[in-house]
Amino acid sequence: MKKWLIYGVGKTGSLIAQEAIQRGHVPLLVGRSSERVKPVAEQLGLDWTTADLSDKSGLSTLLEQVDLVVHTAGPFLSTSLPMVRACLAKRKHYLDLSNEIPVFQSILKLEEEARQNGVALIPGIGFGVAATDGLVRYVTTQVKNPRELEIAVHIYARESSAGAEITRLEALSRGGWARRNGRLLPVPFGRGGRRLKFPSGEKTILPIPLGDIETAYHSTGVPNITTYGTFSISPTVAGLALPVVQKIISNANLRQRLAQRISQRSHGSAKPKTTTDSCSYTWARAMNDQGESFAAWQEMGEGYDFSAQAAVRAVEEVFSQQITGALTPSQAFGPDFALRIPGTRRYTAKG
Repeated sequence: MKKWLIYGVGKTGSLIAQEAIQRGHVPLLVGRSSERVKPVAEQLGLDWTTADLSDKSGLSTLLEQVDLVVHTAGPFLSTSLPMVRACLAKRKHYLDLSNEIPVFQSILKLEEEARQNGVALIPGIGFGVAATDGLVRYVTTQVKNPRELEIAVHIYARESSAGAEITRLEALSRGGWARRNGRLLPVPFGRGGRRLKFPSGEKTILPIPLGDIETAYHSTGVPNITTYGTFSISPTVAGLALPVVQKIISNANLRQRLAQRISQRSHGSAKPKTTTDSCSYTWARAMNDQGESFAAWQEMGEGYDFSAQAAVRAVEEVFSQQITGALTPSQAFGPDFALRIPGTRRYTAKG
C-alpha cells in the first residue's frame, strides 16, 4: 500500500485522519509541535512526528518515508509553497485544502515542473474548491460559448476551525476580486450584493475572493467570473459596514493579534456555530453573450465532513489513476468528483 502523511492536525486534519482509518488507510500524522500532534495520533493509533516547514533538510528526510502529502496547515498563503517545493524536490505528490487565490496562482503555474517530476500538485481538495469545481464544469457545458460564470457558496458547519477563521481574516484584508476578460480586478468589498433563493431559504450573497476565481478559469476558460459567499445581513447594510471592517482588518498588527487569539482559542473546545441549516450548498450559473444561461445547485452535508471525505478520495484517485501535473480538482478527478462523496446531489436550478 502507498504511504502518505497529513501535515497539520487541527480540526480538518484530524477529521481526514479519522476518515482515512475508516477507509483502511494508515497515514502518518505530522505537525509543527508534539503538543498538538501526539494526543491526536495516540487517540487514533497512528504514528506521528514533527517537522518545521522552514527546515528544508528535515522536510526532505520526512518525505523519504511517504509517497504523498495532504497539507492542511493554514494559512496556506504562507505554508503551502515550502511544502510544494519539498515535494517537487523529492518527487512526491502534493494535495492541500487551500481556498486562497494567490496559492492557486503559485501552484498551478508549476504544471510543467510537476509533469517533469511525475507528481500531482492539486490544491483545493476540500470543500473549497472541490465542492464547486465540477459544478462549474457542468454548467458551462450546458451553454454555447459561455462568457460569464457566477458561483455562490453556503457552507453549513457545526463549528469553525482556527485555520479557516485566520484564512478569512487574510482574505478580508485583501478586499474583493473578480475576473473580467481573463484578468483579476479589484472589486470594492461590500458592493454587488443581492438576494438569492437557496433551497433552504433566501439569503444575501456578496462577492468575495474565493479560490474559484482562479480554479474555475483554469477548469473552464470562461473569462468573467464572480464568486459569492452568504451573509446574514442585508445587501444595503453590507455595502455600508464591510468596507469599514476591511479597513480595520487591513492593519497588519491588529490582524496578527486577532489571529493569535483565534489560535489560542483553538486549543480549547471549539464553539458550535448557530445555524438553522443542515446542508451546504453551491450554486453556479453560466451565461453567454446571447443572453442564454444555465444554473444548477449542488447539495452536500456538513462542510468539514465533506472536506475529510473528499481529501481521502483524492488520495485514492491520485494513487489509482497515476495522476500527474498541477491541476484543479475537476481537471484531476473529473467534473463529477464531488458527486462521489456520500450525501451529495446535483440538480438544475429553477427560474
